Amino acid sequence: MLIAGSGAFYAHCGDALAELVAQTAMPVVTPIWDRGCIESPLPQFMGVIGAASGSPPLLDAADVIVMLGARVDYRVGYMQPPAIHRDARIVRISADPDELHQGSIPTLPSRGIHA
Repeated sequence: MLIAGSGAFYAHCGDALAELVAQTAMPVVTPIWDRGCIESPLPQFMGVIGAASGSPPLLDAADVIVMLGARVDYRVGYMQPPAIHRDARIVRISADPDELHQGSIPTLPSRGIHA
């Protein structure tokens, strides 16, 4: 599952993100209150997640979670069980290296995404 946060919006990567999720059939969500960057409907878009979104839990079923420009906070259960599966792998992608370890230690941090 891919979590596209406001960082994806500010990096102007909506088209590239839409192509990635279409080619991989990867489900994508946006944390509530973050800016969305996908401009046209995609079958892979599962909606908005987080407190007060009213959406069903999705993260606990993912074996890999890619956080693209998203922060670790209460909206994603602090990336801890039971909000996520205890064996889930976490990949963090951010243009800001200080964000890669914000809130949790990822399985694989990555820096320097440019659209």
